[in-house]
Amino acid sequence: MAGDRHDRDSLGELYYRYADEEGDVHSRSIEPADNDTCYQLPGTRNHPAFKVVNDTESLALVFGDRNCGGEPQEVLEPGDEARNLNVRSVYFKPTDGNGHHGGRHDGDDGRDDDRGDHWDGDDRY
Repeated sequence: MAGDRHDRDSLGELYYRYADEEGDVHSRSIEPADNDTCYQLPGTRNHPAFKVVNDTESLALVFGDRNCGGEPQEVLEPGDEARNLNVRSVYFKPTDGNGHHGGRHDGDDGRDDDRGDHWDGDDRY
Protein backbone atom coordinates (compact mmCIF):
# COMPACT_ATOMS: atom_id res chain seq x y z
CA MET A 1 0.00 0.00 0.00
CA ALA A 2 2.89 2.41 0.67
CA GLY A 3 3.90 2.20 -3.00
CA ASP A 4 0.49 3.54 -4.05
CA ARG A 5 1.13 6.80 -2.24
CA HIS A 6 3.10 8.38 -5.06
CA ASP A 7 1.14 6.70 -7.87
CA ARG A 8 -1.96 8.84 -7.37
CA ASP A 9 -2.47 12.50 -8.11
CA SER A 10 -2.33 14.92 -5.21
CA LEU A 11 -2.19 18.64 -4.60
CA GLY A 12 1.04 18.26 -2.65
CA GLU A 13 1.44 17.68 1.07
CA LEU A 14 0.27 19.42 4.24
CA TYR A 15 2.51 18.88 7.26
CA TYR A 16 1.35 19.35 10.85
CA ARG A 17 2.44 18.79 14.43
CA TYR A 18 0.44 17.88 17.52
CA ALA A 19 1.21 16.65 21.04
CA ASP A 20 -0.37 13.52 22.55
CA GLU A 21 -1.68 13.09 26.11
CA GLU A 22 1.88 12.45 27.39
CA GLY A 23 3.12 15.65 25.76
CA ASP A 24 5.10 13.81 23.08
CA VAL A 25 5.17 15.78 19.83
CA HIS A 26 4.21 13.99 16.60
CA SER A 27 4.77 15.13 13.01
CA ARG A 28 2.33 13.93 10.37
CA SER A 29 1.18 14.89 6.92
CA ILE A 30 -1.69 14.41 4.51
CA GLU A 31 -1.69 14.39 0.70
CA PRO A 32 -5.00 15.87 -0.38
CA ALA A 33 -6.33 14.64 -3.72
CA ASP A 34 -8.91 17.34 -4.40
CA ASN A 35 -9.76 20.97 -3.83
CA ASP A 36 -13.10 22.03 -2.35
CA THR A 37 -12.83 19.17 0.15
CA CYS A 38 -12.56 19.06 3.94
CA TYR A 39 -9.91 16.75 5.40
CA GLN A 40 -9.63 15.74 9.04
CA LEU A 41 -6.09 15.76 10.42
CA PRO A 42 -5.44 12.23 11.72
CA GLY A 43 -4.26 12.08 15.32
CA THR A 44 -5.85 15.38 16.32
CA ARG A 45 -9.18 14.15 17.68
CA ASN A 46 -8.24 14.82 21.33
CA HIS A 47 -5.18 17.01 20.77
CA PRO A 48 -5.29 19.60 17.98
CA ALA A 49 -2.40 20.44 15.70
CA PHE A 50 -0.39 23.47 16.81
CA LYS A 51 1.71 23.97 13.66
CA VAL A 52 0.85 23.55 9.97
CA VAL A 53 3.01 23.88 6.84
CA ASN A 54 1.20 24.11 3.49
CA ASP A 55 3.33 22.48 0.81
CA THR A 56 0.43 22.11 -1.61
CA GLU A 57 -0.51 24.04 -4.72
CA SER A 58 -3.75 25.23 -3.07
CA LEU A 59 -4.90 27.56 -0.32
CA ALA A 60 -5.30 25.68 2.98
CA LEU A 61 -7.96 26.92 5.41
CA VAL A 62 -7.44 25.34 8.84
CA PHE A 63 -10.26 24.91 11.37
CA GLY A 64 -10.54 24.08 15.05
CA ASP A 65 -13.31 21.51 14.59
CA ARG A 66 -13.20 18.24 12.66
CA ASN A 67 -15.64 19.35 9.94
CA CYS A 68 -14.18 22.63 8.59
CA GLY A 69 -16.99 24.57 10.26
CA GLY A 70 -17.13 28.22 11.21
CA GLU A 71 -14.36 30.67 10.46
CA PRO A 72 -10.89 29.31 9.65
CA GLN A 73 -8.19 29.98 12.24
CA GLU A 74 -5.75 30.67 9.44
CA VAL A 75 -5.56 30.74 5.63
CA LEU A 76 -2.24 29.50 4.33
CA GLU A 77 -1.05 30.15 0.81
CA PRO A 78 1.21 27.58 -0.86
CA GLY A 79 4.51 27.53 1.01
CA ASP A 80 3.14 29.26 4.14
CA GLU A 81 3.27 27.98 7.69
CA ALA A 82 1.34 28.90 10.83
CA ARG A 83 2.12 28.31 14.50
CA ASN A 84 0.26 28.52 17.80
CA LEU A 85 -2.85 26.93 16.29
CA ASN A 86 -5.51 24.58 17.65
CA VAL A 87 -6.75 22.88 14.46
CA ARG A 88 -8.28 19.52 13.53
CA SER A 89 -9.32 19.92 9.89
CA VAL A 90 -8.31 21.66 6.68
CA TYR A 91 -10.21 22.73 3.59
CA PHE A 92 -8.33 23.14 0.32
CA LYS A 93 -9.35 25.53 -2.41
CA PRO A 94 -7.64 26.62 -5.62
CA THR A 95 -5.56 29.78 -5.66
CA ASP A 96 -7.18 32.58 -7.59
CA GLY A 97 -4.09 33.62 -9.54
CA ASN A 98 -4.36 37.23 -8.30
CA GLY A 99 -1.58 37.59 -5.78
CA HIS A 100 -1.64 33.99 -4.65
CA HIS A 101 1.09 31.58 -5.61
CA GLY A 102 0.44 29.42 -8.66
CA GLY A 103 2.00 26.27 -7.25
CA ARG A 104 4.28 24.65 -4.75
CA HIS A 105 7.77 26.01 -4.18
CA ASP A 106 9.65 23.60 -6.42
CA GLY A 107 12.05 26.14 -7.91
CA ASP A 108 15.33 27.60 -6.72
CA ASP A 109 14.07 29.30 -3.58
CA GLY A 110 16.78 28.18 -1.16
CA ARG A 111 14.64 25.53 0.52
CA ASP A 112 15.12 21.80 0.57
CA ASP A 113 12.31 20.32 -1.54
CA ASP A 114 12.59 16.96 0.27
CA ARG A 115 10.67 18.54 3.18
CA GLY A 116 11.72 15.69 5.46
CA ASP A 117 12.98 18.04 8.18
CA HIS A 118 11.39 21.47 7.69
CA TRP A 119 10.50 21.98 11.34
CA ASP A 120 13.71 23.88 12.25
CA GLY A 121 14.10 21.85 15.45
CA ASP A 122 11.07 23.43 17.11
CA ASP A 123 8.82 21.20 19.16
CA ARG A 124 6.04 23.49 20.34
CA TYR A 125 5.75 26.28 17.79
